Amino acid sequence: MTAPRHPCFPANGQSSDKSGRTVWSAPRLQCLGTLRPGLAIPALVLSCLSVAAHAASGTADGSGEAGSGSGDGAPQSESAQTRPSGLELPVPLFDRQIVVVGDRAIVSQLSDVAPEQDYEEDRIASYGASTVGELVNQIQDENGDDQPAVLVNGQPVSDIGDISDYPVEAVRKIETLPRGSAARVGGGSTQRVYNIVLKPAVKTLTVTGSREVATEGDWGLSRGEAQLTFIRKRDRINLSVKASQSDNLFETDRNLVRPDSIIPFAPLGNVISFRGTEIDPALSALAGSLVSTIALPQNAGTPTLPSLVPFANKVNDSRIGDFRTLRGASQPLEASLSGNKTLAPWLSLSFNGRIGRTTASSLNGLPTARFLLAADHPASLFTTPVVLALSDASRPLRYDTRSDARSLTASLIATRGPWQGTLLGRYEQRERASGSILNGTVAGGLIAIDPTINPFADGLAALIPLSVRTTRNKTTAREVRLDVQGPLFGLPAGTVQVRGGGALGGGTLDATDQQGRDSRIERNDWTLRAGVTVPLTSKAGNFLDALGDIDVSADVSRQRLGQFGRINEHAFALNWRPLAWLRFNLTDNRDGRAIPLELVAAPSTIAENVPYFDPVRGETVPVTTIYGGGGGLRSETQRLRTLSVSASPWSRYKLQVNADYSISDTRNQFGALPLPTQAVVAAFPDRFVRDASGRLTLVDNRTVNFDRLRSRQLRLGTSFAVPLEPMPLDANGKARAYGPRMTMQVNAAHTIVLESTSVIRAALGQVNLLSGGAIGIGGGQQRHLTTANVSVMRGPSGFRLSASRRGQSQLLYGSQAAPNRLTFQPISTFDLRAIADMGSLVPKSPFWKGARISLVVDNIGNARQRVTAANGDLPLGFQPAYRDPIGRTVALELRKVF
Repeated sequence: MTAPRHPCFPANGQSSDKSGRTVWSAPRLQCLGTLRPGLAIPALVLSCLSVAAHAASGTADGSGEAGSGSGDGAPQSESAQTRPSGLELPVPLFDRQIVVVGDRAIVSQLSDVAPEQDYEEDRIASYGASTVGELVNQIQDENGDDQPAVLVNGQPVSDIGDISDYPVEAVRKIETLPRGSAARVGGGSTQRVYNIVLKPAVKTLTVTGSREVATEGDWGLSRGEAQLTFIRKRDRINLSVKASQSDNLFETDRNLVRPDSIIPFAPLGNVISFRGTEIDPALSALAGSLVSTIALPQNAGTPTLPSLVPFANKVNDSRIGDFRTLRGASQPLEASLSGNKTLAPWLSLSFNGRIGRTTASSLNGLPTARFLLAADHPASLFTTPVVLALSDASRPLRYDTRSDARSLTASLIATRGPWQGTLLGRYEQRERASGSILNGTVAGGLIAIDPTINPFADGLAALIPLSVRTTRNKTTAREVRLDVQGPLFGLPAGTVQVRGGGALGGGTLDATDQQGRDSRIERNDWTLRAGVTVPLTSKAGNFLDALGDIDVSADVSRQRLGQFGRINEHAFALNWRPLAWLRFNLTDNRDGRAIPLELVAAPSTIAENVPYFDPVRGETVPVTTIYGGGGGLRSETQRLRTLSVSASPWSRYKLQVNADYSISDTRNQFGALPLPTQAVVAAFPDRFVRDASGRLTLVDNRTVNFDRLRSRQLRLGTSFAVPLEPMPLDANGKARAYGPRMTMQVNAAHTIVLESTSVIRAALGQVNLLSGGAIGIGGGQQRHLTTANVSVMRGPSGFRLSASRRGQSQLLYGSQAAPNRLTFQPISTFDLRAIADMGSLVPKSPFWKGARISLVVDNIGNARQRVTAANGDLPLGFQPAYRDPIGRTVALELRKVF
């Protein structure tokens, strides 16, 4: 069917593509010049909708696609729908696109790839995100995506950092392209492309402030940020400042049962025997029973033996929960400046500078010591030597860190015809300083009390020795990278696209350990990569069109890491689109991951009194832990094979159905040391230290390599949108093509882990993570994970409900002679975000124009995962408050755009 010519369009605005579809170019709308200014925009809307309706009726079978564009060159699209002309039929908000041109504004490599989903302004508002980076992260989580390749207004950027701090109000829409599309622009064969379309003209100051508190009390988080944004067509600049502060949360702030200490240290002090169990036969005689402990009274002064009888066989509280944090305090501060400048029609410069500092602190209990009071001491009341178990509440043990980060990235992007080249330079510097206050070492384990000191007076605790240890490291990274991509030659099915590039880089790590020793490690590397995409069949090109659209891509790269070896990577992908609404993606990737310098040579840090579950003995004990870099680590490699299917059978309601099956094999995976199960102890026997009784006292938690890790999983997902009310009416009662109306968006996914196994060391057996094996404190791998999001919005106002259910997992522990099993029960959590656009709710108030208030409730039911033990004796380290210290939180946010 030939679309009728509209009087607003000249005849040359209409043509047909190779498949016979009617497409429209973008000539000037001649008839607008005859209208009064106030009627031009309504006339444009009515005229274009009429033409679009007629054009869409010619592609009602769904085989054709219509593209659209706007005067600012931003991409637009619309699914062809069968509908009568005119405006009588209500059309969903997300279908009200004006179809004018045939090609979206996007790099030529992706010009034939239609987006799977469009996230327009109302849908973007439902996420309640403040910045583009937060929004992209939420979309990634919903779709189960890896880090996507990012385009801005259809043009590649160096990374998401170039756009992440822009306010979401600057975004017109986000297009997500099919899985595998990123390979065409130098990304991975399993990655999607996210095309972020900005508004053509923005000049705003955006300020956001929020306060989040735990409903159980004693914890809060304050956030504040501001963005100054200027956008004018392709040129843009954004200045962002963010800051937040979180409070300490102590063990006594939650309902916890703490393990008993072998020695009853306390700030007020407790008297215990020097040898055996009885303190003094004379005191036992006065008390009428054997006395093994005495709780020293406050302000004891100069006590007498009879005055201590009421406190016999009692102990003072250790108060360690008042000085040990479940969640430490932190204060991050960050500022960034990013932008893009068009230097010539074919050349642009983008840049991103960032500086930040984060300070954090946590408390690890109190310093303790045993003081020996000799029988012949002038102040002694006893006929035998005794020991005073004392801690110092005025000098808690603590761990403080300060992290500074600075980075600068700049890239020149040149376009010459269909070819594009990018020259990128990047420099990063990170500094980290840590300080620990630890218990000092006491020769022989006892401090003899000087005869001149009254052991019952204040001040004795000041004699407890402390050890202060500091570390510092500075890491720098640099890179220069050149990438080129474009068409090589034509085939019957389309154009062969090639890409290639290389990079020179390196980094250094300068460190000072706790003994004051300096060290330095340096790495220089280079990378070469090349790739090609070859179309095999094409529906639009009428070449084997019965098969649909098929293309294959291949990418190879080699990275040389100097003395750290080399990494070879490859990626192969097959994309098949048999129907306009159905797509398959098959990939086989081999990726490598170089060892970060921090994991190789970062200085060791020590933390004391850390609660730690010992699965060998089935108990939670305070241990000394060591963190830092580990020598002898090897680079990690991963082979990932995936099959993805996506279908959009009902585009009117944006119905999207996805199925992703993946097989992952990882070699030399590096990570933190897992719990000391029998298999882990056999693999790393030198990492766990026990005392003479077998009690765990020290854990060397530095990074280790695992030999192999294999997993297979299937992820099923769907999303759709449904209007909940008819289109708004104008003054004459006619449906209009603009104005908000209530729409419901639904997104749900279910992941099934079919296989998850680990081989910790080559000589050891395989561990089944789905049947009680574990390489982490959270237990084994859960088999099922379900997530869902439902939002109901009218314009920028509405609410969003998110739900998550994690399935059951297990952990086997204990010895072969006395095995036990922990079961981590399924847990469901719900989060709610309510958003009110105050400008539309209070339109007559200038103050509320551009203002948004959000109420956020995370973990509505205050759910915490329940852990049960097969023998009924649950280790204290798995109490619910240890699993989730914060619990339910409520946050109130005010956001204002000036």
